[in-house]
Amino acid sequence: MKQPNIDALIEKFYDGKTSIEEEDFLKQFLLANEDTKYEDVRLHFEMMNVMSNSNDELSDGFEDNLLKKLKKTSANGKRIKLIRTFFGIAASVAILISVWITVSIAGSKQLYGTINDPVLAFAETKKIIQEVSRNVKKGVSPVTTNLKKVEKGIEKTKNVKKVDEAINNVKQIKKLDETSALLRSMTKVKVKAGNS
Repeated sequence: MKQPNIDALIEKFYDGKTSIEEEDFLKQFLLANEDTKYEDVRLHFEMMNVMSNSNDELSDGFEDNLLKKLKKTSANGKRIKLIRTFFGIAASVAILISVWITVSIAGSKQLYGTINDPVLAFAETKKIIQEVSRNVKKGVSPVTTNLKKVEKGIEKTKNVKKVDEAINNVKQIKKLDETSALLRSMTKVKVKAGNS
């Protein structure tokens, strides 16, 4: 076939109107021809070749197993709907209880308002600031005690550094011992060489 006929054959192939002989001819042509123009069509043929050679088949009982699982899912669906309804009711009750508790707490017995007398307003402000100060001190005191414990721990780690330095010194002594043993072995060699 000529070049224009190949392009027409490719178009005919994508339309699904080729015969088996034409597809075989097109396949042989694309495998023999390295032209980049036909690279996409060549890849499609390679994929179809791989797919036609695979032997993946469904088992005989596949449809039966699928139908059984679908039936189980529908039975479980009723149970799931019941559970969802129950949890929805429980959530609604929890919301109502939390709203009731919030309203009962928010309806405090003390009413705060505007104080017109400046001396009385100053005294109330001072009283509130002192209360805040006491609460801050209560909150800060555990932090300061824990901070002191941390500082003591940091101080103890300095002792660990001293131990590490001592270990390094022991390692240096060990190296000196090894060197001494080496020197002794060398003197034995010298003595043996001199006597023989």
